[in-house]
Amino acid sequence: MTLAGTGGEVTLSASQFRNESANFMLLRIAADGLADAGEDGARSRAIDVVNRLPDGFIVVDSQQRILEANSAFLSLVELISIERVKGARLDSWLGRPGLDAALLLSNLREHGSLRDFSTVVRGQFGSVEQVEVTGVAVPSDGDTCYGLMIRPVRRRVAPKAGAAGPLFRSVEQLTELVGRVPLKDLVRETTDLVERLCIEAALKVTGDNRASAAQILGVSRQSLYSKLHRFGLLNEGETVELGS
Repeated sequence: MTLAGTGGEVTLSASQFRNESANFMLLRIAADGLADAGEDGARSRAIDVVNRLPDGFIVVDSQQRILEANSAFLSLVELISIERVKGARLDSWLGRPGLDAALLLSNLREHGSLRDFSTVVRGQFGSVEQVEVTGVAVPSDGDTCYGLMIRPVRRRVAPKAGAAGPLFRSVEQLTELVGRVPLKDLVRETTDLVERLCIEAALKVTGDNRASAAQILGVSRQSLYSKLHRFGLLNEGETVELGS
């Protein structure tokens, strides 16, 4: 109903009670405008909190269309405008086109929520970031939308030469990327891994004698020093040796 003189909308509720043989009517008047303002304020604060999260957050519909996205997600996909994201398909950036995003939403439809779904985010300019996704399905107006928190998996510091088990950890990391990054990138990463492991093994066998290590590897000392520099295996303060 509308209040006289102000035009403000209110909700009126009434209840009857009896006291000392007399009937009374209890009226409750709630100002709809104030209630809406309070709800709008809370909604605005919630949106602001989500937008400030350090991890990516998006809302998508059942057709994979992105409805909302926060600033951290825009950074992951190398875009600055939310308008470039809204309405676009999730698999434009998440995982293998037509595979990972579809599997993710399928799991959410079946289970309602999931944690630590491993995939990658592909940036607009070619970057590939390994991520873990936590998601929830929320029924809404006959359709279902999905809230996804996307957390980058930061690279850990590489173990020092001689540390136990670096080969197996590295191979597992490479295996997880099969089908998610181009084959040529995987081959390059694998070649670098094998080359570094051979150099570390040669240094260990020769007691860190660079000349002997270069000899058993069949490379020149200059080439060995260059590779040591590239893989970060030089001692602190040591520079690349330019001579043969």
